[in-house]
Amino acid sequence: MLQASDSSTTDAIFERVAAMQSTETSSAYQCRNYLNDETLPCGTSLDTDAVDASCRAKMIEWLFSIVDYCGFDRDTVSVAASLSDQFLSRQTVDAREALSDRSQFQLVFITALHIAVKTREPMQMDGTLLSKLSRGKYSVHDFITCERQLLSGVNWRVNCPTAMEFVHELLSLLPKNGIRRANVEKHVVECAGRMLQLAIGCCDCIATKPSDVALAAVSEIIEDVSYRDLPSRQRNIFFATLEEATGRSMDSETVSVARGMIQQCAVAEFILRSGTRHYHEKVELSRATSTDGVKETTESLDESSPVCVSRLSLSYSSSTINTTSR
Repeated sequence: MLQASDSSTTDAIFERVAAMQSTETSSAYQCRNYLNDETLPCGTSLDTDAVDASCRAKMIEWLFSIVDYCGFDRDTVSVAASLSDQFLSRQTVDAREALSDRSQFQLVFITALHIAVKTREPMQMDGTLLSKLSRGKYSVHDFITCERQLLSGVNWRVNCPTAMEFVHELLSLLPKNGIRRANVEKHVVECAGRMLQLAIGCCDCIATKPSDVALAAVSEIIEDVSYRDLPSRQRNIFFATLEEATGRSMDSETVSVARGMIQQCAVAEFILRSGTRHYHEKVELSRATSTDGVKETTESLDESSPVCVSRLSLSYSSSTINTTSR
């Protein structure tokens, strides 16, 4: 046995990883990229109210805002996204309706977060709070009905392991000796957290197994770890142990594809942030050179707002979280 830790501990980790992989590959948790034009319901892509990739990305961003405000684990959003994707991947009447109606699509994601919080967090979000989150757009009855439809649609399978859970298990296989373990773990967890959160919002990752995303993230991040923290020999031992634990080569096609997707997500995010920064610089210039700068700025923001959830803001108070949706 490779020297990742003592034999009994390593065996236990291997067993957990195998169980998690078995769960993620079960038919109940299989998803497809339902936002691909070829898989959308007939006529949906031409419907002005149909959802698209930006709709899903904006909902994921909104869910992160909610869990941050409530103090929940950000991985809870992974569970909510997984539930939503499972449901929307099914060829059911309810799923098809949600894909052709943005309002119903948003309801599915908010309800999925409600279910994820119930299964993973110490506190719950009741129907009244959920209604307030939508500023009254959805009633308590709407959430009860959607929860019933969602759970039925996924056959009550709500515990698919997340990519971040795989990352934590894989990090448990780091060699015990010859490395600065605390430094490596801290770096990988922090970077993987950011990387996987970007991947959650990327529709290309919908059909990718969490274990592949986790392996891709770990292999990508480890390359940037200092050799003082993780020397070459221990690095090779770690990768060999990961391959033994997952039954998958780090250079396999599935892991390579997942790695490419993660890299694309990071590039897209960088371009988006850079574009936003340049946009605001142009706004400031406009304000300085135009007497109608404020008006022009407001109009430009309205025009550039995403069509699904066009404007989101959090009003922090002790009783509610407000969102504004145009």
